[in-house]
Amino acid sequence: MSKHFEHCNVHYTPQATALNRPYTSASFRPLPTFKQMAEPSLEKVPNELFDWILQSIAIDDICNLRLASRTLNARATQETFFSHFRSIRLHVKKHTLESFAAMTQGPLGQIIEGITIVGFVYDYEGLENILESGERWEEPEGDGTGTPRIREYTDDELDRIEEDLATLQRQQAECQDMYDNGYSIALLRQAFTNIARHAQHKFRGLTLEVAVHHESTTDYVIPRDADHTAIRLFLEMASNVFSLVSSAISDTQLSLDQLVVFGNVPASMICGVPCETLSKYQWTAPAYAQFTTNLKSLTLKFSDRVLDRRNMDDEAMKIVLAEDANSSGLRDLLASLINLEELHVSRYALFAGERLSYDESEDHDPLHGSHRAVQRRQVHAILQARMARLRTLKLGGMNLDVSDLEAFLRAHRDSLRTISFDNIGLRDGPVIPLLELLASEIPGLLDISMQDMDDDDDNEMRFEGEPEQSCTRISGAKQGRNAIHRWGEDAKKVITFYRWGGPIGSSYDVIQARTHRAHQYGGGRRIH
Repeated sequence: MSKHFEHCNVHYTPQATALNRPYTSASFRPLPTFKQMAEPSLEKVPNELFDWILQSIAIDDICNLRLASRTLNARATQETFFSHFRSIRLHVKKHTLESFAAMTQGPLGQIIEGITIVGFVYDYEGLENILESGERWEEPEGDGTGTPRIREYTDDELDRIEEDLATLQRQQAECQDMYDNGYSIALLRQAFTNIARHAQHKFRGLTLEVAVHHESTTDYVIPRDADHTAIRLFLEMASNVFSLVSSAISDTQLSLDQLVVFGNVPASMICGVPCETLSKYQWTAPAYAQFTTNLKSLTLKFSDRVLDRRNMDDEAMKIVLAEDANSSGLRDLLASLINLEELHVSRYALFAGERLSYDESEDHDPLHGSHRAVQRRQVHAILQARMARLRTLKLGGMNLDVSDLEAFLRAHRDSLRTISFDNIGLRDGPVIPLLELLASEIPGLLDISMQDMDDDDDNEMRFEGEPEQSCTRISGAKQGRNAIHRWGEDAKKVITFYRWGGPIGSSYDVIQARTHRAHQYGGGRRIH
């Protein structure tokens, strides 16, 4: 059995045992006597201690323990062993997909509750540069305050680098072949079908992520930590992973509660599914009915379309940006999720100036107007969705038309309980009536938060009131006033603010906040 698991990365969550359950007389067991302990043996270890041992060792060691004897096999194939397979990290590589498809055919397919599907970017440009020159600049160790130096590589080191480069190129080609020929779709669809076949089992959800093999054949980092990797590579892989899952899940009858599409922080910073990728699928078709009807929670981060100025002139790019596909997929996906209860949508912007007001001059960028129009269509598509059971709304990294937002809030006034806005510009309408609507027209509102908000004149909103109140917290890196959180009885109080058009400052906290915002919502990294 172990050959099916050797390539599966799993997430381990300790389960409750007799050692950490509340004491009851029924669970009391006398300690073994000296005579009983005279012959030490794992087979004679009390169940409570044996279970504690299982929680303290890795999955490979558990598999080895199960091979020791029939008795240990039975005792090690219990709750703790199975817990390793409830939440799985599945790397999109040939051997792991094949192992996973085989594993789900057996009993373990009945206990899987969540899968994190990870696609890999292969960034080996640095290795190519080393082989070309035989040296590279290296940053100083420690706190980074020293002087960079040139490191020269020996012939043996260059031979190892050449081997690593060949391995990374081979792995990349193998993965791309799987995406191109549909083999990865076939394997994942088989796994989804196997899981869906267990009608008595409740599958919880899927999470999509991207990671980077940065000059290493074994180690990988999240996009945020791959400082010199072009954003384009992250977004292209995000498109591949989303397309893989969307194609594989159709016609499988797999039902899930939650879908997280590049929404985890920090794992999915500097990432998002390109907007046009969403339009490749007929979300209202019967093939997706099981998925769209039963989904309760969606976290989705989408990105701008990746355009290469090196290969397209401005007029050609304007034509591409005007295509309906840049917003239609978002519209159709949300329209199909009729039973959704939690919606968290954010946007990763590739282009500078996206947060500027709508009447900004285009002198600095002839495509600014086209980007702006695309964003307006996308946000309009989000706010046109209607979901009768929607309880939680979280939006981030976009400009919202005030009238569209007010209409959306009124349409969901009876169901909404939680509202969160982060890095939002409120455009084409007065802000104060919107804040009054939030306080007075949503009777069941229990929790509301806002952070880094702009008004229609592009002024930052700084929130008024005492920082610490019974059910209110006002905080933030910008004068301690750019974030507010209200809950309970304060959720229905009108939020008040003043406009700040001055400098935002350059303190450490402000710089950190700006960096976090750029990582989460775009800006500050090379695209190509």
